[in-house]
Amino acid sequence: RICAIQCLRKSDLFKGCDLEFLQEMATNLEEEIFEQHEDIIREGDEGYKMYLLNQGDVEVLVGPEQRKVAALSSGSIFREMTMFG
Repeated sequence: RICAIQCLRKSDLFKGCDLEFLQEMATNLEEEIFEQHEDIIREGDEGYKMYLLNQGDVEVLVGPEQRKVAALSSGSIFREMTMFG
């Protein structure tokens, strides 16, 4: 759980949050490991979870031509809007 809390603290969204809140969030984290070039999500997929990138880099590609629109690195959060309905 200590690793999960450290992972949360890397993120701008959770910086400054108190330890009790981070501990509660950490209990709800589920680790997923992806291989290089493996899709994490695809455009149009229904969202039901947020992703917090602990380690590595991710490219955000859109459209049939797979145009790169963003690059994410450790501490980045994506799909966070799924948490708000």
